[in-house]
Amino acid sequence: MYDHTTDINISLMTRRHFCIKYIEVHEQIAIARYGGRVNDFDTQLYVNQRDWHTVNGSTLCDLFFYRRPIIHEDICESSLETLEDTKHDKFKLRVASWKRIITDGTAGLPVYTLMLYWMMKSGEMAKFNKYPRVVVDCNTENSLPRVSASATIKENSYESYVFDDIECQYSVPGNNAGFNEVFDMSWDSNRRVFINHNSDDSLLTINPNLGARRVYNVDIAANDSSHTLESFVTYSKFYGLSDNHHANLMGIVTSPFTIRSAESYRKVIMRPKPGFGYLPSGIGDTTPKNNFTWVCLAYQLSIFQHPINDIYDVVYCFYLIGMRLTFEECFKKADMQLLKNSPCDGFVMPNLAILFKYSGVCKQRHIPLPARHKNQDYETQLMWYQTYLTYAYFKRYRYKPLMPLCPFFDELHKSGYIDHVKYSHKTVILDEEVFYPTRDDVYGRYDLGHDLILEFESLVSLVGLRRVISHPLVDEVMRRDYGL
Repeated sequence: MYDHTTDINISLMTRRHFCIKYIEVHEQIAIARYGGRVNDFDTQLYVNQRDWHTVNGSTLCDLFFYRRPIIHEDICESSLETLEDTKHDKFKLRVASWKRIITDGTAGLPVYTLMLYWMMKSGEMAKFNKYPRVVVDCNTENSLPRVSASATIKENSYESYVFDDIECQYSVPGNNAGFNEVFDMSWDSNRRVFINHNSDDSLLTINPNLGARRVYNVDIAANDSSHTLESFVTYSKFYGLSDNHHANLMGIVTSPFTIRSAESYRKVIMRPKPGFGYLPSGIGDTTPKNNFTWVCLAYQLSIFQHPINDIYDVVYCFYLIGMRLTFEECFKKADMQLLKNSPCDGFVMPNLAILFKYSGVCKQRHIPLPARHKNQDYETQLMWYQTYLTYAYFKRYRYKPLMPLCPFFDELHKSGYIDHVKYSHKTVILDEEVFYPTRDDVYGRYDLGHDLILEFESLVSLVGLRRVISHPLVDEVMRRDYGL
């Protein structure tokens, strides 16, 4: 990871967490609707969030005190059992750290370093013009309490939070049927507002007083750099973090951090903006904290003094809690999207943009494949690499015209191997239900012409090494799914 942390990447990484936020058109419309005017948008967001949690934080926590988990100091050991069950890569490292903490007699104390280390997340296949993602190395002793707390919070969040006729549901689809139910719930909801979320992605349904139901794909914008210290205090109280757990969390999100350049070997030491904590990947609280933001939105909508008629009312409420929202309206069910998956006829499948994004991406001589491929020639290894990447996402779907993009699909499926595909962060499981999507299932989200689809599929049938497909269908899919 450090090899990718060059001087230019350091500049881009820090912008993700510390850049000034400028108002967008949809935010101007929402704020102007209620007579607001903003001169310094970035500062106003901070003031709104700080004041909102100061005024409403305690009331929100008291509403659900009976559901508050007790997150204390002795749950680290139980988290190790969870890691062992999942064969997590860091299991051995965390066991050693737990034993060291026990031996030193420091279990239960807030453990955090005065200086954390940031690096660029290498190998991430992000969309064009997106700032590189930061991964923070907060050492294993810090990770133990954060992972433990995060797991406990998620388990306690499966039951929805209801404020009058506003419902906020944390959705973790365990299988395809569960995922399909998630989309059905949002599409058919009769709640005044229904928020069906997972981390910073959400499906949002509005049933206005006058007019038809409206469904939106929504996303928290500029999320990594938008969390004030007051919001962390409310978060800790809402989920019942002990004083030591809270001290551990605050120590991590407010500590100075070092980024070391692999290019010039210089070190850059930075501190969070005054009044803010940063929320990088790697601390364990990213998903629960994002989920909590949706709970705050639901509460704000319930106390809002005006009718909720469209998405601009929701954008304004998000602005009042000091956060930003991007949205896309869904005019048909196939338009819905959560975690880069969309509903088809009776099942759910990943968006095509994932298949295109993970195709033809190997640019290195040493290909990270399982050991059984080491004696194969380079071109065969490239084909296997392509297979593993695409199979990890589309292993349950059989659509023959696109199968050339997963060249050894049948061979891998029949082999019985269960591989942890580290470069795609997916585990290949071979005993799941198989689906046979139709052409309408595969392309229904994109409103494409029949001739355009046939032309594209004829190009896919000829695909091979060192061949590039440039086609309007690819452009439309990437525009729709990734905004490119």
